[in-house]
Amino acid sequence: MKILLIGASGRLGSQIDNAARLMEGALTILHRTGGANSSYPSDITPYLPEVDIVLDVSTPEALTVNLPKIVEAKKPLVLGSTGHSSLNHEAIREAAKTIPLLFLANFSLGIAILKDLLEALPKGECHITETHHTRKKDAPSGTALELLSYLPSDTKITSHRRDDEPATHKITLSLPFEEIEITHKVFDRSVFAIGALNACLFLLNKSSGLYTSFHDANR
Repeated sequence: MKILLIGASGRLGSQIDNAARLMEGALTILHRTGGANSSYPSDITPYLPEVDIVLDVSTPEALTVNLPKIVEAKKPLVLGSTGHSSLNHEAIREAAKTIPLLFLANFSLGIAILKDLLEALPKGECHITETHHTRKKDAPSGTALELLSYLPSDTKITSHRRDDEPATHKITLSLPFEEIEITHKVFDRSVFAIGALNACLFLLNKSSGLYTSFHDANR
């Protein structure tokens, strides 16, 4: 599979690039693009005809520019950026009518399992505490907002940013006379890189539509 990686110079993008080299030829990062301060070119247009799928881990601003080009080329898109505006979300839903589009805030298997656990929780007062590295721009994180959709609407989110913290999400459920805590902690960000590449394998040859999970097929 030949991949166009958007955001290749970023933290996750560089890890995806490294992980692809270890997957014994199953996936190839054929082309890489980046932002204004990147050594990679920013225009994806020349590379779209040569790839099987697009993997975007860049920024919401980049998606605004690139999504129409991806749709016109009719390439599947795995989207892992967060912090999107309502206009971008609408554009994503519209694009999925033409191309297969997998949109996930978090590529880890642990978060997929956590979502299943949240669906089984009894009703009560909930609180999400999320901690990321200081370079994480959006707060709350996209993952925290995704987890929120599985919990009561009045659930509060507390965000922390600490140096070199890969990612921790803790859900606290308060019940009469007892409390439940569920924590997902990442120790190495390669989890996200491997997950992103597995997402590409999942999405290739899928029909058009908006996909929000790929882990179920691998369990």
